[in-house]
Parts: sequence; structure tokens; C-alpha cells
Amino acid sequence: MKSIMRRVSSIYRKEGLVALLRRSSNYVLESASKKLGQPILEWRYPDDGFNVLDEDWDTLVIFDCARYDVFTDVVGEDVSPRRSVASVTANFLRRTFSKRTAHDTVYLSANPIVGKNEEHLNTYKLVKSWESRSSTTRKGQESPGIMDPKPLLERSVELHEKHPNKRHVVHLLPPHTPHELKDGGPVPEDSPYRNYKAAMKHGISPAEMLDVYEENLLNAVQLTKEALADVDGKVVFTADHGELLGEGMPLWMKVLHHRWGNQFSKYDFGHYSNCNVSELREVPWYVFQDGDRREIVAEEPIGSTRVDESVEAHLEALGYR
Repeated sequence: MKSIMRRVSSIYRKEGLVALLRRSSNYVLESASKKLGQPILEWRYPDDGFNVLDEDWDTLVIFDCARYDVFTDVVGEDVSPRRSVASVTANFLRRTFSKRTAHDTVYLSANPIVGKNEEHLNTYKLVKSWESRSSTTRKGQESPGIMDPKPLLERSVELHEKHPNKRHVVHLLPPHTPHELKDGGPVPEDSPYRNYKAAMKHGISPAEMLDVYEENLLNAVQLTKEALADVDGKVVFTADHGELLGEGMPLWMKVLHHRWGNQFSKYDFGHYSNCNVSELREVPWYVFQDGDRREIVAEEPIGSTRVDESVEAHLEALGYR
């Protein structure tokens, strides 16, 4: 209590009464929405999505937050729409894997959210491959390995060779922000095109951000096709959820969401939990190749492989903190 009073006193002295009242009202509203908003959103969220574990595939590539409509434009081939079980990765993992046994599956991920939800993944092997080191892009520039698809795809090929009798999930981050590419070159860390918060602050139009999102998705798809071209079996591309690219969500969802504040416009971009809108739930289902099928065998799990333990730092880089 004393620390709270000191904080209140400090805000009053430095910023004045109006700022104190504004912050206090936001705190009350956010606290209320955490306790009431999310339960209401989850209660209203329809359980009508498909479970990827029930589908026919040998290798499943998940492009994080890849929208069906944009993916279809990028691939330019037969892509089927599917309805995801979730509108964020954490819920996708829980609703897909909880109470399920996937001892025939190797799960390789670049998304640290997977590490936060490891208890839900009863797989043969989980490889947590987010990285704090830098890796070199095709343009010779340095970029965070967490976003670059190439190291993960190289690791995936190795895992396919090491575990040829398993299903493989390859969870890539692009087109998730921070965006790495624009107009064929690297995006500087201080660029307004790197994430949606910076874009809104600098007045970047939704159309421009859509172009950047599409470029990063296209790059990831092309690299994946090249890396997995010689992998046996049925290889399918999909997404865990979609992305808002300026469309926003209904006002009542903005009010109820647990990160609610006085800036409703931020909910026009990105992805948020338990938001039942088509832009977040409609994902692609694209059969990249359907070759000679692998003989899949379930075995006792051999645990997880941790490449890097700095989960919180990576979550912050992705905009979750």
C-alpha cells in the first residue's frame, strides 16, 4: 500500500491532478476488464474451429498470423480457407494440443509463446528454436535470428533426416512483426514499418503496412518451398491465426479486451485473444506437395530441446510486453 501511495504522490507532483485522474481511471478500467472482459470474450467465442492434429499431413508449416486472403494472393494457387480454433498463438496451442497425445510429432518453433505453453504440448519432441544471436540475411545484413526463417528451416531439414518416421510441425514467425523486409531490403530497427504501433504513430497507411506484411509473408513462403522441396510426404502450409491489418474489431470487443485503454485505434492492427472476427480466424490450408508418404510411428517422448532460455526478451521483441 505504501508503494502505491508513493507512486500516486509522485505522479501528482510531476504530472498534476488531471494526469493522476486519467491514469487512475485507466487502471480501474483495465483491472475490471481483466476480471470481467476476458471471461465474457471467451464465453462468447464459438468453438467451431478445426484441429490440425485431425488433418492429413506429414509436415505442417505454420506461418504465424498468416491471413487466408493475403496468403492466397501471395501463393497464387489453390488455397482452401479454414477456421482456426483461436485468434492468438497461446490459445491455438491450448485448444489444439491440450488433452491430446501427439507422440508421433516433432514440434519445431521460433515463437517463444510456445515455451510459455509447453505444458500443453504432449509431443514426441519439442524443439524451441528462438534465438538471441544475430544471423545474416540474404542481403548480407544482420537481423535477429528470431525472425529469420532460414535457421529454423535448416534445423527442420535436419530434424526430418533425424526423425524420418515422425510428423513434423514447423512454426515460423513471419509474417509476425517486427517486419524484417521492405522493398527487398532490411527494415531498420527504428523504422515505422517495423511494427504497427510505430506505423500508427508516424501516420503510415494500412495499405502500406499490408504491402510490408505481404512482402514478409512471400519471403517466408519462398524460403520454405526451397528448404522443404526434397522432404518426403505430404507438406501443408497453414497458420495458427490471422491478423488485423487496419480493419479493427467491434467496439464491444475493444472495451472488453484485457489490454483495453483509451487508445481504441491500436486494436485495428495485430491479433488479440478470443476475438471472433474473420480476419483473425480465417487461415489458409495449402498442400505444397503430396509425395511418397512417410511411415509415421508414435513413441515415448524424448523431451524438449532448448536453444535459448531468454523467453521474456523475445516476447518483448515480438510486442507481447
